[in-house]
This record gives sequence, C-alpha cells and structure tokens, in this order.
Amino acid sequence: MLEAVATVCRALACEQNLLILHALCPDRELASGKLAERAVLPPAQVSDRLGPLAARGIVQRRRSGAHVYYRPADHDGGPRRFWPWGLVRQSLADPSVAAVGWEHDRILHLSAETVKKVPAAAATAMDIIFDAATAFANVRRLQVVKLLQQKGGCSAAGIQQGLKMSPPACWRHLGKLKRRGYARQEPPGTWVLVAHPKPRFHRGLLKQVIEALG
Repeated sequence: MLEAVATVCRALACEQNLLILHALCPDRELASGKLAERAVLPPAQVSDRLGPLAARGIVQRRRSGAHVYYRPADHDGGPRRFWPWGLVRQSLADPSVAAVGWEHDRILHLSAETVKKVPAAAATAMDIIFDAATAFANVRRLQVVKLLQQKGGCSAAGIQQGLKMSPPACWRHLGKLKRRGYARQEPPGTWVLVAHPKPRFHRGLLKQVIEALG
C-alpha cells in the first residue's frame, strides 16, 4: 500500500495530469481527442499520459466502436485501492473549498504555461493539490508518516533507528513534511504529525493517506 499511495501522489504532482483531471471534472467521460482539447494539451501528450493513468487506476477507459472514452476512476474506500478522487474532484470543481487556509498569494509549483490554460481559481486549486501530493510521493517518507502516526510522536534519532534511515535522509523527509504543513517539532525534539494541517485539502489528503496506511 505504501507504493500505491506514493504512485498516486506522484501522479497528482504532475501538471499535465492535473490538467487532464481538471478537464474530466466533475465526472465527464471524454474521448481522447476532446480531452486533449479541453486540457489544452497536444493529443500525443495526452495519449502518453492516459496509458499510465489507466494502469494505475486513476482513470477508466471504455471503448465504443473506433473511439476510446476516459473518465475518472472512483475507488474511494475500495479495498487495496488509494485514489482520493472525491477529494480531488471537490477541489477542482469548487476551488474556493481547496483554497480555505491557503496562505500563499501566488502560484508556487505550476509553470506559467499551465496557469494560462485554466481559470485563476482552478490554477490555485491545482497548485494546492500539487503541493499536498508531493509530501506523500516517496515511500520512505510515507514510512516516516506511518511511524509518527503509530507512535504519536518520535525523535529524529528514533525515526532513524526505527526505519534504519540515515540522518541526512531522515532530516530531508522531516523537512519536506514540515514545509508542507504535515509535521512539526515539539520540545524537547519530538516530531509529531499536525492534527489539522492547512489548507483543507492537505487535511483531507493526510486523513486518507493515514487510513490507507492502516
């Protein structure tokens, strides 16, 4: 499940994938050509993205005659699945919800080219999704999250020992979680998960990641 969560989050931390999901939101079913038009991406690039997205259970495809149609998969709560489409869909469909608690007044991750392709509010929502997903796109970092959840808190030395992790790697992962608002250090040197990270999308994704990791 660690790899499944990391794989989905890596897919969400990709501008082209987010443009495709935005084009399919809220629950559209589109042929690849129409999807490329809505996503404002070259058809060949969309085709290259759709294969891996389908293989990872992020989109579903249906063939009808000479056409292949794509729609978002929906595995929320499904066994051995991690694809929080409900959370992503809500944020893309209503960007004001995704932006609750978002304290940045500029786009942090998306390129200027991508920002031009969607409304400003949608670009902010995509930026927030990208920001949140990068925290969980690494299996070793997910192990840190799981350890902190299980123990309720742990020192850096305890994480290094428990996960047989080098000090540089441990601090790199903790730093990433801290920057994304998922973890903080409490005196005297105990790292804990933030109970209610901001913005709201980050909070919802953390909840679903923890549930998936068991």
